[in-house]
Amino acid sequence: MTVDPPKIAKYLSKRLDYLQVCHVEIEDHLSSKLLALANSAAPQSDIAATFFQLEHVSGNTFRYSMFIAVITFLEETLIALSKLKVPSYDAKVRGIRNVNWLARHRQLLEAEADVSFDSVTAEYDSMVDFVIVRNVLAHTWGNIRVCKNPTGVRDIIERYEFLEEYADGHLFIADTGVPTVLFAAGEIADHMMSELFGIPIF
Repeated sequence: MTVDPPKIAKYLSKRLDYLQVCHVEIEDHLSSKLLALANSAAPQSDIAATFFQLEHVSGNTFRYSMFIAVITFLEETLIALSKLKVPSYDAKVRGIRNVNWLARHRQLLEAEADVSFDSVTAEYDSMVDFVIVRNVLAHTWGNIRVCKNPTGVRDIIERYEFLEEYADGHLFIADTGVPTVLFAAGEIADHMMSELFGIPIF
């Protein structure tokens, strides 16, 4: 198989751009509706109900979906790049056990492709947390009380201002959450392309 690094970089850049555009367009739409609501002369009970719908139903559902999409982008990226650069990828990745896909591919790339994660340590550490959050969103639709490790998830919530737990145990993601995870994923993907092929995606 012929590897075309500039084409790969262009694809990854486009994927990130699409995610960013989607995020901005929907958040702008929600913001405009919230602004109109703030200037509304409707009864307070109606305003409160509409605000809840916009921010905590539509907004939070959208951010759940975006959060999952961004983490999936990074997972796809690390798997695809590892397959290109690590001989006998399938056998070697199966040999790394008892860790999730993020840690598994870091170990694989460090050992087999001489990749260093030192310059993206902060982003990687954040992504460790974000992958756990993604799993809660994907497997229990944000219900912390029934996820595998509620205490661990609540520890993560304490580390990020954009995360909060509702009274019913579900996760709330504020509007700064998606840009934060997009930045971390983009920095890691860009670093991987630079380390493996000498071609950044930004």
